Amino acid sequence: MALPLSKSLTDKPLWLLGAGVAGVWLALEVLNQALHGLGSWLPAGAVAVGAGLWLTRRRPLPVAPVTEPSTLDRAAAERAIARAQGLLNLVAAELPTFAAQDWQAQLDRLTQDLDRSRLALAILGGPAVGKSALANSLGAAALAIDYRELPSLFVGGETQDPITLDLALQADRALFVTAGDITETEYEILEWLLAHEQAPIVVFNKADRYLPADRDTVLTTIQHRLHGQLAPTAIIPTAAAPAAIKVRKHAADGTVQEFLEQPEPDLGALVTGLQNTLMAEGDHWRWRTTLRRTRQMTQQWQTTLKADRRDRAIGAIEQSQWIAAATAFANPLPGLDLLATAAINGQLVMDLGQIYQQRFSLDRAQAIAQTLGEVMLKLGLVELGSQAIATALKTSALTYLAGGAIQGLSAAYLTRVAGLSLVELFQAHVEAEWAGQPEGENWLSPDRLSTILRRVFEQTRQSTIIQTLIDQGRDRLFPNAATSAAPN
Repeated sequence: MALPLSKSLTDKPLWLLGAGVAGVWLALEVLNQALHGLGSWLPAGAVAVGAGLWLTRRRPLPVAPVTEPSTLDRAAAERAIARAQGLLNLVAAELPTFAAQDWQAQLDRLTQDLDRSRLALAILGGPAVGKSALANSLGAAALAIDYRELPSLFVGGETQDPITLDLALQADRALFVTAGDITETEYEILEWLLAHEQAPIVVFNKADRYLPADRDTVLTTIQHRLHGQLAPTAIIPTAAAPAAIKVRKHAADGTVQEFLEQPEPDLGALVTGLQNTLMAEGDHWRWRTTLRRTRQMTQQWQTTLKADRRDRAIGAIEQSQWIAAATAFANPLPGLDLLATAAINGQLVMDLGQIYQQRFSLDRAQAIAQTLGEVMLKLGLVELGSQAIATALKTSALTYLAGGAIQGLSAAYLTRVAGLSLVELFQAHVEAEWAGQPEGENWLSPDRLSTILRRVFEQTRQSTIIQTLIDQGRDRLFPNAATSAAPN
């Protein structure tokens, strides 16, 4: 989980940044007075204004991707669970070591959660912002909500932040608590939550510690920074644990008693907002959580399956490339077209198709292999590949040991290029199906093959990759090459 949580020079409230701008202006004014004979004040003013705009810039939070169905209801949540179940079954069947039982338990829990009567709300934020007091006070509000205070962010480095944020995504809604204006680091957390489809409610806690005018200024500033991403009603001032007030009591006998009085928590606006939202959108919270969590799980499963399939595909490609290399080495072929035919065979297409659940008949696989060979010849990749191998072999003893070395290693190289291109093509086709956007019949068209072949060829023609191939070929095709080439 990549998180942009590094502290920065701009991790300060806006009022403090404003003081910094004033300092910059003052310093430039002093410098301007000293250099008044060299120019007007305009350059200094421009620099100061530019510094101010840089310090107080408001980066827009990204709008979460539109991934929800047009109709968000229980049926949509059930369909999401069913799709996740299908993928889990597939992964479990392909990967015997996959922890399918643990994931199945989580998926079953999501199904049960569709009928839960209470909603889950996570409370998160930095240290000393009043999360515990807020959780305790909300717990007494008798709403059908279960509150969970999460570990503080920005404490002891960044090691626990991913865990905290993952827990926040598991809740139906998140309360993000701040004790003042939003800092840059807090802003990045809000940015991350929105990007992961968890729209938070921002709680401006400890609002009682500010004078009324200052409190309004801070609230307005927060609303301005989050304008367009969060509604003003989702930014609420509270005082979960108001500061004690000193009270002076005058007795009839003229004595005066002083004591501290603890005001009641001021959560009226937050409780009312939660209650109204709960009544209007409670079911939607739960359904949206189901969609978000099934999406999180399926993305993890897809990543695991993708990596395993690629490992298996590379194994099949390497086996095929050395078979092609040995064949071409033992029986040198007279033309580039025959070399392409030897390098790209229908069996490799079938093997890779089986790994990616793309079933081909032998005739269909051979037709795809022939198309690959024709596209590679048309693009000039067979000739370029052979030239690259020949150039690299000029410094190798293999050049003098075997006349078929160039063709053998060229066949291996072309097989690898073709195989990696098929892997990329099959994986893209599978991902389109996972996304619910199945491709048409032309997903194996020559034009698409040409685009992918060009890209893979450019990625694999690096000298280090070709040299590695030659080194492997020496061990496989010419096991006695090192001994034969060694000086007496």
